[in-house]
Amino acid sequence: MIKKLKYFLAIFFLSLLISACSTKRNLSYFRDYARDTTFSIAKSEVEYLIKKGDILFITVSSEDIESTAIFNLPNTGGSNNSQVTTAPGYLVDEVGNINFPKAGQLQAQGKSKTALKNELETLLTTYLKNPIITIRNINYKVTLLGEVVRPGTYTTLNERMSLLEALSQAGDLTDFGRRDNVLLIREIGNKQEYFRLNLNDRSSIKNEFYYLQPNDVLYVEPIKSKKFRSSTFSQFGPLTISTISFLISILIRL
Repeated sequence: MIKKLKYFLAIFFLSLLISACSTKRNLSYFRDYARDTTFSIAKSEVEYLIKKGDILFITVSSEDIESTAIFNLPNTGGSNNSQVTTAPGYLVDEVGNINFPKAGQLQAQGKSKTALKNELETLLTTYLKNPIITIRNINYKVTLLGEVVRPGTYTTLNERMSLLEALSQAGDLTDFGRRDNVLLIREIGNKQEYFRLNLNDRSSIKNEFYYLQPNDVLYVEPIKSKKFRSSTFSQFGPLTISTISFLISILIRL
């Protein structure tokens, strides 16, 4: 009887160990990199296009410092009340415009920062000698929902945020998050596009979606067995632990 009981406990704990190892493997990222010593990440060549609601911080410099000052004043003007006075930049309004000194109403939506920079430099050559424009998007934010430790919206002062950086901001995925089917929601033009990312596959850090764009949303789905695991443990977990404790106490006494 004692041998059978010992055999049963040995099998039980061995099963727990195997299960734990399997779970750990399922929680890892980029499994097919396990045997590689080095790898490279190709940066996306697609330049971000300005959207409605973006806040652009624009600075101007030139050889004439005094003439340049007017273009670097805090943004206190408005375009049909479209410009905000609380933000240190230019809000792209509901029709896609910004109101820039001397240039007036200027279409920004749908343009890259490089294209807008070149356009402004050309316009300002009337007032300045060799103007140099710098443009930054200062409301770069992404939202993470679902099975992450800290769901929410996260901002960055950098011009770029990678998929892994965004996940680290949210405390990583929970144990119940699906790493093979993360949903990326991105606004392209006037519509939302949906993309699926597999974090178990090395290609996910090589494709165009590895670097996120402002206002991207990541949704991490739960694994199908989450509800089952939770309900099963709540019902049978205490009983199982009690049974194991009881059997161990019997073995000790024998």
